Amino acid sequence: MSSKGNTIALVESALLTALTVILAIAGIYIPLLGYLLMIIAVPFIIITVRHSLRYVIISIIASAILVTFVTFPTYGIYIAMMGGFVGCIMGLSIKKKKDSSTSIFYGALTASVSLMIMISLATLISGVSIIETVDQILGETVKITETMGLGEIISESGVSMTDITDLFKMVIPSSLVLSGAIFAVFNYFISTIILKRLGMDTKQAKTFSEFSLPGNILFGTTFILVLTYFSGKLNIVDSEALFVNVLNVFTYVFLVQGVAVLFFFLEKRKLGKGIKILSVFLIFILGIILPVAMFGWLDSAFDFRKLRGIKYEE
Repeated sequence: MSSKGNTIALVESALLTALTVILAIAGIYIPLLGYLLMIIAVPFIIITVRHSLRYVIISIIASAILVTFVTFPTYGIYIAMMGGFVGCIMGLSIKKKKDSSTSIFYGALTASVSLMIMISLATLISGVSIIETVDQILGETVKITETMGLGEIISESGVSMTDITDLFKMVIPSSLVLSGAIFAVFNYFISTIILKRLGMDTKQAKTFSEFSLPGNILFGTTFILVLTYFSGKLNIVDSEALFVNVLNVFTYVFLVQGVAVLFFFLEKRKLGKGIKILSVFLIFILGIILPVAMFGWLDSAFDFRKLRGIKYEE
């Protein structure tokens, strides 16, 4: 790279590093802007795609140090891992022209691992485990619920507050995985929009209505569920907790495909974006997540949209 090119790369990296620090500080000190942390990997993705790896490494280190000075050390590490590490991995995938699902998969995996490392680090530093923290929060929630008189109503349904709190604690692992996936999706789509505006040739993703999980997903799902069953029988792990977490992840994975199928048929009827957005709200408001996820599972088996074998120009 020429001297001019190095200067441009350094200036862009410095500006994006400053933007990262501003987002990080605003996200922690201004409650309404806390959601900005969901896109903290975007600047690092852009640096990785547009410039060499050394610039993103410098940016990660600089961001972590600056955030640490203004806030506290663990938050600086969080920015470095959830922003820098995830952004670097996703940026490299986009730079190598990988398809959207591959880039998001690597990002989700990296984000999930980063979250687990951060929780372990926080536990090590504070001496308080996440389970103890969740216990305290749920304990306060139960007290508030009982004060409002909702405890008796819940008990009449045959479900105790203890059952509900146990379930919350049980799904923590799968919740971390799903959080990592959501984080990766947000950062991928926002960064690709920005990169296109900057004139970068990013690999064009298929429309969401054409989204389809890999063809071997059914085999993989079956294999994992069978493995879960035998792990419980052999007392290797807590089979109930493992099964609930596996089921939780698969439910939301197939929910995405179920919504894609719904969008596909809405587009066939020439219905606009407003109807699509309304349908997503209704899925959650009406509590029909599981039926839609089952519809997504059936599409993986029977290919309702007849997408298999279609070649996409990416």
